[in-house]
Amino acid sequence: MKIRKLENHASIFLTKTKMTKGCPDCTKSLKQFARLFGVHWETMQRGDKITVPLMFLDGTETTITFYVVSGSGGRKDCRFNIPATILKAQATVGDTITFTYAVKNDQAMLCVNVTRQPELNYLLPNQAANVLRSARVNYLLQVTA
Repeated sequence: MKIRKLENHASIFLTKTKMTKGCPDCTKSLKQFARLFGVHWETMQRGDKITVPLMFLDGTETTITFYVVSGSGGRKDCRFNIPATILKAQATVGDTITFTYAVKNDQAMLCVNVTRQPELNYLLPNQAANVLRSARVNYLLQVTA
């Protein structure tokens, strides 16, 4: 399957906290990408949830849920959740996942583990690829130290 690189997509480096927390903060790029699937953060209130179909390259189908929680000082924190058992089967701490889209029935987000599938690194934007490579190296240095 050929996957096209999008200008508007998101990549996330998975830290131990992101894998165990279960409800990590949305990055700016994931928030922007989620808008393509009808997630309008500016109108969401605390407790609002939007669930979007999510697929992995191996055919695993699940969902990704976007929601808003109250942060300190009254700010709105945007979070996402992929069921833990599925995410842990698809990725481990130190992996980088990127979100793009797939068309199945209507449409779905497609999550690609570019660490396990380096031939798909072209999905990463050039600047993000350099930052993520650097983050991986720093993370590995911390783990082995």
